[in-house]
Amino acid sequence: MSDPGPPSPWLYGRTTDLLLGSGGASLALIALLASLGTDALRAFFPLAVLLALFSIPHYGATLVRVYDESDDARRYARVTWGASSVLAVLFVLALDSPWLGSILLTTYLTWSPWHYTAQNYGIVSMTLGRRGLALDDVGRRALRASFQLSFAMTFFAMHGSERAANYTPATHFDTVYSLMRLGIPMSFAQIAIALAGLAYLFCIGLALRSMRRATSGTWAPIAPGVLLMLTQFAWFVLPAAVRASGLGAGAPWFQHVYSEYGFLWIAAAHAVQYLWITSHFHRVAIRSRRTGEGGEKTASPRAQSAIFIAKAAAAGFALWVVPVLMFAPGRLGSLPAESGLALMAAAMINLHHFIVDGAIWKLRSGAVKRELLSDLVEAAKARLGRLPRLAIVFYGIGAISIGVYAATFYETEFGFRRSIREDLPARAAVAIERLALLGQEGPRRHAQLGYYYRNNGEAIEAVRSFRRSNALRENADAWFGLATIYERNERWHLALEALEAAARLGRNNADINYRAGEALRELGRYEEARDAYRRALMRSGDPAELEKIEVGLRAVRSQQ
Repeated sequence: MSDPGPPSPWLYGRTTDLLLGSGGASLALIALLASLGTDALRAFFPLAVLLALFSIPHYGATLVRVYDESDDARRYARVTWGASSVLAVLFVLALDSPWLGSILLTTYLTWSPWHYTAQNYGIVSMTLGRRGLALDDVGRRALRASFQLSFAMTFFAMHGSERAANYTPATHFDTVYSLMRLGIPMSFAQIAIALAGLAYLFCIGLALRSMRRATSGTWAPIAPGVLLMLTQFAWFVLPAAVRASGLGAGAPWFQHVYSEYGFLWIAAAHAVQYLWITSHFHRVAIRSRRTGEGGEKTASPRAQSAIFIAKAAAAGFALWVVPVLMFAPGRLGSLPAESGLALMAAAMINLHHFIVDGAIWKLRSGAVKRELLSDLVEAAKARLGRLPRLAIVFYGIGAISIGVYAATFYETEFGFRRSIREDLPARAAVAIERLALLGQEGPRRHAQLGYYYRNNGEAIEAVRSFRRSNALRENADAWFGLATIYERNERWHLALEALEAAARLGRNNADINYRAGEALRELGRYEEARDAYRRALMRSGDPAELEKIEVGLRAVRSQQ
């Protein structure tokens, strides 16, 4: 095969590469979030939409990149099949072990910023390599160290003794799992972040000096790499530094950008980067195969890239949907999706992605280096023949999974939430039934529906909803709702049991203790009632509530 000559410095063109590959679009979105806030974007791009458009397909791109090519499937079989098998077993075990699941969740959340960082560093190295720019030893090591130090800052911020950002699009609150922070003393963590930040700035200076020397003092050839270094700074260095120093941590712009929703956009930008580079890898691999077997003309590279993205989406949705469907309550599991099943599936998908991605995307690999740095394709030509039957079945499952995901989104947003807002409880109940078929039945929706029934005087329906909520997973909201209904019907023994359960599950506030005091007083257990009122006084700061509690205490004293 003849040498195609020097590669283009751009993968898809200047504008596309700067916006998608170097993070220019993500910096613009960060500025937009800072100025407009989260509500303006959340209305158009809720969590489910962002995941569907960007994150889910990028997980599938890893599967297509490895399993869809016979040579790569053999080359990485030990990593891919080994990781898949081990993680599948851990997933099943974690559904019955909150402790194991929390370890896996912590591994995923800690590894996530390192994965983002490694991808950004790899793309900077690629942009320099495609332009024939070689940094000196000091500059090369400083560049790598700058990315490593930015991760170190994030690590100390994440594992400090005080709660910080999770650096993940998947929340773990209200689930059976929790982030097991190392609990590094904040005084030490702040010093470590400050020292890492100073070292980061020093390394950035050395790297930029080396990059300028490699270009004889011009900025244009290194602009994509510099922009990506700025992206890394905005994603990880800035939030860690601001939180550690306390400067501006309470500012509205900071809260908007570095909230859980704000990080969804950072995750989306990372996913777009991944699709940008994997689709290029695929396009380069097929460039020399414009003609298939028998001389038949194949699809153009642009069409092949579109096919790749479609296959990646199907594979990603299969990964995201099938485990939740299989292990939903009443099937192979008992943990509801909203209580941890979906989160653990996300953790396993990400860990698999991190492991496999770390094996296949290495510029020291001959095939990868040839395709990303020089556009030579003899090492990885596309397989343009018929897909194996197993692959056809898998992509078919993925297409069905897209429909399941869309139905879940529709029933959640329009079937349930809108129905509750518009006083349509019958439609909300139907949505819950449909979501159960889709593997998405959860205690929170049953509790919400229970409160709607309670507030509208439908006690029987409310009790039924609260009990179903607790059957899926015991929770303080459902027990408290039951307690309020029992109080109205003067069923004080049942009310007291429900209040004690709500307190045990974390709702041990002033109102719970006041209500327990009222129930105990009605039952004639005056000493216990007095103790409950006193606990309520200790937990209350509301003047009106304090007055109500004092009335209860006086009533107990008069009845003793």
